[in-house]
Amino acid sequence: MTSTRIQRQQEILAAAQAVFAEQGFHGATMDDIAARAGLAKGTLYLYFASKRELFLSVLKHRFEEMRRTLREVIAADDDFPGQVEAVIKAHRDFCRDKKEFFQILEEFKGDLGAGVRKSREDILALLVELIDRGVESGQIRPIDRRQGALALLGMLDSVALDWLLRGDGGSPNVDGLAELYCWGVIGREGVSQR
Repeated sequence: MTSTRIQRQQEILAAAQAVFAEQGFHGATMDDIAARAGLAKGTLYLYFASKRELFLSVLKHRFEEMRRTLREVIAADDDFPGQVEAVIKAHRDFCRDKKEFFQILEEFKGDLGAGVRKSREDILALLVELIDRGVESGQIRPIDRRQGALALLGMLDSVALDWLLRGDGGSPNVDGLAELYCWGVIGREGVSQR
C-alpha cells in the first residue's frame, strides 16, 4: 500500500470514528463520513466495502494502537505494581485521547467482528503475559492467569465506561486502582487464598 493510500485510509478512519461517535452506527451514513473526510462517497468504497466494514476497521485499528501502547509501558518496568500502574495510566490517557473510540465501542460491544475480537484477545494475551511475569518473579501469588488478566481488563473497561457516562472530565485515581488490583493479586493477610 502506498504512503498516500495509507494516509487517506487513516483520514477516513478518523472521520468515520468522529461520525460514529456523534451519530451512532445506525445514524451514521457513508455520505456523512465522506463529507467529514472531504471525499466523494464512491472513494470510501474503494477503501471499505460497507459501513460495517469501516466501523469494524475503526475499532480494530484503535485496539491495535492500544495494544502497542500497553506493550510499551509494560516493557518499561519490571516491578509488577509499577507495571499495573503504568497500564492503568496508559489506558486512562488512551481513553482521554481517543474518547470517540470508547463511545462507539460501547454501542457495538455485543456485535464485534472476528478481527476486532482477535485484537481484543491480543490485549488480553498481553495482560496474561504481565500476570505470568509477576508470578514467575514471585511478585504476585499464583493465580489463574486469564482470570487475573480479565479482572484487570474488566476494571479498565468499567472505569472507562464510568468516565464516559459521567462526562465530567475527571480522571480515575490511578494509584488507588493500581493498589486495589495489586492488593488482590499479591495477596494480604486475611485474603482467602483458595
